[in-house]
Amino acid sequence: MNKFIAKTLVFFLILINLSNINVFAYNDLSIESLYPLSSNSIIESLNDLDFGIDVNFSTIISNPFARNNEHLLSFDSIEEFQEFFEKLILSLQETNNIVIPLDEVELIKGLDSEIISRSLINSSVTWNGASSPWGGLFHNRHIGFSFTRDSSGRVNSATVTNSWITGVSGLSWTHRYGNVTHMFPLIGNIIVEANGTWLLGVSINGFNIGATWSDTWTRGVEGLNR
Repeated sequence: MNKFIAKTLVFFLILINLSNINVFAYNDLSIESLYPLSSNSIIESLNDLDFGIDVNFSTIISNPFARNNEHLLSFDSIEEFQEFFEKLILSLQETNNIVIPLDEVELIKGLDSEIISRSLINSSVTWNGASSPWGGLFHNRHIGFSFTRDSSGRVNSATVTNSWITGVSGLSWTHRYGNVTHMFPLIGNIIVEANGTWLLGVSINGFNIGATWSDTWTRGVEGLNR
């Protein structure tokens, strides 16, 4: 009888040890190893997150930045990308609405001030488009516009012609349309607005993912009167 009890105890001890081993082994497994990530699962997870903007994530079949030898930013997890993207959005929004004086406006046509009356002047306004260097995504933003002056030297019409970015890898901007929302002929100031779509290309856990969202840039330009 004693031998039977002893054998029974040994049997239960073995079961308990095996159970503990399985529990510890299970706890050591990551979520990724239990549920391997795929491109679709990453996109579904990202589209479920709230970034405070209307953003769409999709698979990048062919890298649109490859033709310019640009490299996609790489992230090891969705959480790592989420932290980056939230900071990037905030950084971009902080530089969407800034007033800039004329001395920082690049006049594409260097027309002499004595002969520009009633002439069309093509210009662009340029500014740094990221307040923080998240992922090295410092870039320059540009809004192209044209304006005319009347015989007294006052600006009397203006039109937004284009908008674009330069100096960044893995991030692109597509111009859709632009407007001159306000014009102040007496003081020579205008407010220009550009609307377009961002495309950010990244690699998450080895999968190429694209994020697209719409945005509006508003820029004030001062001192256009002669």
